[in-house]
Amino acid sequence: MIDARQGLLEKLIAKLIQVIKDLHSYQSFPFGDFLLNRQQVMILFFVSGKKQGAVVKDLAAFLRVTSGAITQFIDVLVNYKLVKREEVVSDRRLTRIKLSNSAKKKFEQFKINYFISTSRAFKDFQTEELEQFIKLLEKIK
Repeated sequence: MIDARQGLLEKLIAKLIQVIKDLHSYQSFPFGDFLLNRQQVMILFFVSGKKQGAVVKDLAAFLRVTSGAITQFIDVLVNYKLVKREEVVSDRRLTRIKLSNSAKKKFEQFKINYFISTSRAFKDFQTEELEQFIKLLEKIK
């Protein structure tokens, strides 16, 4: 009995990995005049969800990379004028990363296009199946 469950879990995890790879099979994503890589896109999504901006440490934890890697990704996004760095007045050691004003406007359309392109993977799901799938995923701890 335990072996059958273990086999199912291995199959499930392998399938989840494949689905995630398929969803992110594109190596670059157009954002205005720029092509962004997956990590840069994920940074934009993360930062856009933080009203006060995000700190490098939180971004590194989110993407599971080093702070140095995040800094390199952010440097490119700053050069593209998509994000900006702001010092935290109460703690000068901290810098918050925020979307630039021009990126905020473009990001909403980018987000719509991104979700349209990735949602194609779920085109065969009925609405009820999507709801059930979400509930099942929410049980994962």
